[in-house]
Amino acid sequence: MIYAYYRVSTELQNYESQKVGVIDFANRMNWKIDKEYIDEGVSGTILAKERKLGTLLNILNKDVGNIDKLLYNLRKRKEK
Repeated sequence: MIYAYYRVSTELQNYESQKVGVIDFANRMNWKIDKEYIDEGVSGTILAKERKLGTLLNILNKDVGNIDKLLYNLRKRKEK
């Protein structure tokens, strides 16, 4: 599965510009984004487990086993 995560720190900001960049990257890699996680108006100082980022990291930990393996897999995909 391919996940996307977007975060903006104030309610005045919009995650759409991040989304455009992520979708563009995914398209260049021939990836289909299966699920998106969005933290709007959430400071980066808030613990990950208290944000949607924490939810995503938990899923990745279960899906991949650990973050090191995820990074390894991403590097391998990029090399292809």
